[in-house]
Amino acid sequence: TAEVVVPSGTTFVAALGQSVSTKTDEAGTPVTLETVAAVALADGFVVPAGTRIRGEVTHAKGGGRLGGGPELTIRFQEIVVDGEEYRIGSEPFRIRGKGDTKETVAEIGGGALLGGVIGGVTGAGVVEGAAVGAVLGTGVAVATKGDDLTIAKGQQLRIRLSEPVTVTLPVPEDAKQ
Repeated sequence: TAEVVVPSGTTFVAALGQSVSTKTDEAGTPVTLETVAAVALADGFVVPAGTRIRGEVTHAKGGGRLGGGPELTIRFQEIVVDGEEYRIGSEPFRIRGKGDTKETVAEIGGGALLGGVIGGVTGAGVVEGAAVGAVLGTGVAVATKGDDLTIAKGQQLRIRLSEPVTVTLPVPEDAKQ
């Protein structure tokens, strides 16, 4: 094995291990994801698919007539590689629904994307859109039932490191010579 730096800006695509909702979850609720693809690094090193990423809900608010739309924020704090836990800095994932669900906004870092405007609202209050998909992964569906937002178990999110992290990885076969 060798210590390898995973650089700032590295993006992982990972699937949620459970649904997350403004109706049932609150700040402090743990969130676990699993990467769906390996991430290639310099010199042939690879962070394998199936790597766990842990985080927590840092803000969850249902919508209301006077309080605006529902809001959900998740911060990812840890990556688990071969059973070893490493603290990570990542950009928070935020999603906000407007009170009338005509517009859903997903943010990573400071950039906002309007999914409702691009993709429109489809039946039963499910918002789908190319812009939100760019943040959450393809085929995103965020349910906005009543005054709540729900992201389904298995939904893919993109997690981008905001700072480098050093992890221990197996040495690639071609580097062992």
